Amino acid sequence: MKIQEETVHTYAPVIYKIAYNYFGNKEDAEDIMQEVIIKILTCKREFDSEEHIKNWVVRCSVNECHSLFRTAFRRKRAAFDDNNKENEDGDVYIGWEEDDDAQLVREALIKLPAKYRIVIYLYYYEEYKAKEIAQLLGRRESTVQTWLARGRKQMEAVLREGGING
Repeated sequence: MKIQEETVHTYAPVIYKIAYNYFGNKEDAEDIMQEVIIKILTCKREFDSEEHIKNWVVRCSVNECHSLFRTAFRRKRAAFDDNNKENEDGDVYIGWEEDDDAQLVREALIKLPAKYRIVIYLYYYEEYKAKEIAQLLGRRESTVQTWLARGRKQMEAVLREGGING
């Protein structure tokens, strides 16, 4: 099974969400999405199934996030919070429901450290099991389970501050 152009349309929102959850801003998420789409379109390898393609796309997305995060430019740049909460066709949250509770959950998720954000996103939004996330991230399953537990605990604290009881 070869990757085709329609694969880009299928997985672009997934790529964007992974990158947005990793970095918390639109610009970096768009850069990552562009890099991964280039990899998709230039990929010559054969895949066993649609699930194999999805796992490869998720792994590429995570790898690109790590690569961008480690660049010298990124390490030296002063971090700033641009608080992107666009919607009217700026659609930062592609494909995500827009009720108040969902928005608070997304905002709480963005406040977590990157390692917790990515495992929580993959677990709850993409419905990967801890074992699969461990394989995708190149970590041990116990590490992923620990990050999930710590991430949930931090999310709970942030959501309580925001008025959601979970």
